[in-house]
Amino acid sequence: MEKYQHQIKLLENRLDNSISFLIIYKKRVMKEYQLGDTWSDDFDYDGMLRKGEIAGVHWPIEDLEKLYTSFEDVNYHREAGYLYGAIQEIKNGYPSVAMTDLANFNNECTNTLTSFNINDSWIV
Repeated sequence: MEKYQHQIKLLENRLDNSISFLIIYKKRVMKEYQLGDTWSDDFDYDGMLRKGEIAGVHWPIEDLEKLYTSFEDVNYHREAGYLYGAIQEIKNGYPSVAMTDLANFNNECTNTLTSFNINDSWIV
């Protein structure tokens, strides 16, 4: 096994360099998420989820609807379900009920981001 250690180290260094390049490339090429963005080759999923983490009943309904459009367009239906419920409750005049839906939505966004970080932790 020791005779392969040098080759293994070379491969690890190449992998580290490739991963570093991809992270830098992603940061330079991807556009930052804006409310209402729909799928594109450079869609900022992390940015959308971070925006979802901070959404609240104090937001204009139009902004919540734009955020919902983004989540639905990129097939994040589990998270979007809570947001949809909150939007409907706000429209029906029940902001206190919407707060619960939005808290669940915020938590789902955090959970999804956390699962990305756990699954990709080997990259960094």
